[in-house]
Amino acid sequence: MSVVEEREDFDRLGAEVFVPQGFSGTMPNGDVIEPGATFDSIRSFYHDDPDWPQVQAYIDGTGPAPTFEIHRFWAQADIAMAYADYSQLFGETPAPPAG
Repeated sequence: MSVVEEREDFDRLGAEVFVPQGFSGTMPNGDVIEPGATFDSIRSFYHDDPDWPQVQAYIDGTGPAPTFEIHRFWAQADIAMAYADYSQLFGETPAPPAG
């Protein structure tokens, strides 16, 4: 189960992450962790995602807020509870929707 969400919070990708002075390290993908690093700079693999251009366009102010189909726990829990109620009322749970 998933829900479609419009996300307007991608400006956080450029936010600096806390790295203590004097610390440096490397992410598993090779990105360097050091003071001044941003959320995006230590997750360069995001740029390989096929949906990255719409995120970049939004960050650059040249595109609308990206919309993604996201699998969320609460959406899955909502449908599970609905199926449980349906089962209590009618004795049989319907087949989940395709997709």
